[in-house]
Amino acid sequence: MVSTSTGVQWLGIIMDAMGRDYLEKLSGQDIKIQNVSPAAVLTMIIAGEVPLSPLIANTLLELAKKKGAPVEWRPLEPVEAHLGLAGITPSLLTPCRPAFPGLRSLQGRSTGRHERGAYVSASGHGSAEKKFKKVYFDQKYSVEEYDQKYDELETLMKQLFIKKR
Repeated sequence: MVSTSTGVQWLGIIMDAMGRDYLEKLSGQDIKIQNVSPAAVLTMIIAGEVPLSPLIANTLLELAKKKGAPVEWRPLEPVEAHLGLAGITPSLLTPCRPAFPGLRSLQGRSTGRHERGAYVSASGHGSAEKKFKKVYFDQKYSVEEYDQKYDELETLMKQLFIKKR
């Protein structure tokens, strides 16, 4: 597991889906907490230093597979998903530089992602064998609620998985 925001959010998803007792039991297992990004953990998996992780994005893994890495992605439901955000600063919006209308279109949300190996959440896209239950944890709460929930989950991660070691 990673101790980043990805790990904290995954902890919240698992607690919502399976309960605090499940997390207590999980913390009794030999789970290593890495203070690195999920991409760095994927590198450790490819090198054989780490056997698996529930926190590797399928996009990262598919890119690694295209480069020959001997890895597979298996969703452990519910899977944390993100809507994905894009932004542009107002200073870049000029008559010569329109506001990228394709970015929000169905084609814009699907074309680039398919080329990178991701499984698009846009309606009508993605392959049948890659359908799974998704949870949009960062969309479940208002900003204030999210901040409070995140702090609680980060404390829980430290209590269950970090400080006990």
